[in-house]
Amino acid sequence: MMQATLRSTDEVGKSIKELRGNRSQEEIAAALGCTKMAISQYETGIRMPNDKMKVAIANFFGVTVGSLFFTQG
Repeated sequence: MMQATLRSTDEVGKSIKELRGNRSQEEIAAALGCTKMAISQYETGIRMPNDKMKVAIANFFGVTVGSLFFTQG
């Protein structure tokens, strides 16, 4: 049976930055109801979003929580 493992904050941060593309951190923060600083900290791997924010980020970018925050294996 495969087990899901939480990805590192660095891996998650890189994925969020890639998904953000050319949109500003301010734009993403406004859409998610958080601060630009929070988005910056997620992208640089300083901190991991809480569970509610994980769902909001995944929904905003149209990806699953599992694909963004977990690895299978």
